[in-house]
Amino acid sequence: MVEPTLVLYGALYEKAVEALEETLRETGARYALLVDRKGFVLAHKEALWAPKPPPLDSLATLAAGNAAA
Repeated sequence: MVEPTLVLYGALYEKAVEALEETLRETGARYALLVDRKGFVLAHKEALWAPKPPPLDSLATLAAGNAAA
């Protein structure tokens, strides 16, 4: 069975979400994802003004494929 390399809970998850929110604020990006090397989405956030995001599984697969290349 494939499992994520890291699991975020409690305070660690909150810190990850805060980092994603800060990234969105400072860069003006629409979406922010925290993805591990296996392609699991560990945390995600979208800007308030962003349209409906694409499916997370396709974005995570793309990010993991790029990291493996």
